[in-house]
Amino acid sequence: MNAYCPSCSVSIPYPFDHLQIRRRVRAEFAEMPGMRVTLEQAMRLWSLNRETCESAIGELMASHFLERDAHGRYKRAHGRVLTVRCVRQGA
Repeated sequence: MNAYCPSCSVSIPYPFDHLQIRRRVRAEFAEMPGMRVTLEQAMRLWSLNRETCESAIGELMASHFLERDAHGRYKRAHGRVLTVRCVRQGA
C-alpha cells in the first residue's frame, strides 16, 4: 500500500520508509537553500502526519543538516552548503 500526494505526484510506501522521507526532505532543502518551514507547513508540504514529520525533522536536526531559526521555522543549517564540482575531461 502507498500513500499518495496529489499536489506533488509522489507516492511513498506505507508504512512510511523513514530513510526515504529523510532523503526527500533533505533534497527539498538542498534544492531551495533559503526555504524555511514550520512543522505544520512541513506536514502539508510532504503529506506527513505529525509524528512522522517530527521524527524526520528531528533526525535531520540531530545530524546538523537542519536547524530552527529565531521564529521556530526549520531551515538548512549554516555551514552545510552542498557543492557540485564539474570536472572536464582533458582539462
